[in-house]
Amino acid sequence: MSMNRFSCSLTVFLCFLLFVPAVYAKEIVSLEETKAKISLGYFLPRMNTQFSVNPANPALPGGDHIDGEDDLGLDRDLSLGRLDGYYRLGRKHRIEFGYFTLERNAQRVLDTEIDFGDITYPVNAQIDSKFKNTITQIGYMYSFRQTD
Repeated sequence: MSMNRFSCSLTVFLCFLLFVPAVYAKEIVSLEETKAKISLGYFLPRMNTQFSVNPANPALPGGDHIDGEDDLGLDRDLSLGRLDGYYRLGRKHRIEFGYFTLERNAQRVLDTEIDFGDITYPVNAQIDSKFKNTITQIGYMYSFRQTD
């Protein structure tokens, strides 16, 4: 991650920490008073993507072990936003949700040959890679026992 991107992310996070207490001055006494909650988060995952082709039929060609970051040029360090929350339907019932997207793109000219299944990518071939994963969570929660 570049230093400029990191310093921008840190500045936004610190401004958020200073702004939230001023807006949300009322203290919540118990969970029963909280009907709904929305959380915005920011995290900095470090990725390590490895894959290969392992065919079910041993007569078919397999392939090389590929490292997404080293071989294909995908970013190892990311910065992601996340949205989570819930809505309380009653004292013991609530619906929860969450959402975030992990997306990386890269272009790389190969310095070694890569075999992937029955395809061989030669040295100096340009590889365009795209990795996108969207996580959406929807759940129901029931509290069997509640205490203070």
